[in-house]
Amino acid sequence: MGGGKGGNFGRTKGRQKHIKNDVVDSPRVGSARKKDPYHSFSDIVDNYASYAERFLIKGADGKTRILYQIRGSLNGIPGIFEWIYDAAIGVTHRRFIPNGKITGKPNSK
Repeated sequence: MGGGKGGNFGRTKGRQKHIKNDVVDSPRVGSARKKDPYHSFSDIVDNYASYAERFLIKGADGKTRILYQIRGSLNGIPGIFEWIYDAAIGVTHRRFIPNGKITGKPNSK
């Protein structure tokens, strides 16, 4: 794990790495702020949105948003993590779906 005494743990030439993606860099609004276990999983998981599959989806209001979905597990339960990102306001949806499948549609099981 990293070189030198104590390892570098993600650092690059003495500087800390900053993970950038729409999910990490945007405020959470609406259901993305819910406090139940399937919505409020560890913030660390947001780092993996960069590796998630991206889908353009259209809301009932006609606006296009980005849906991110990635396989993972929460407390030993397999499923998917998903986020919906709206460039105008931030992350509007953040949820773990037990036994969920990557479908390109939000809340799919």
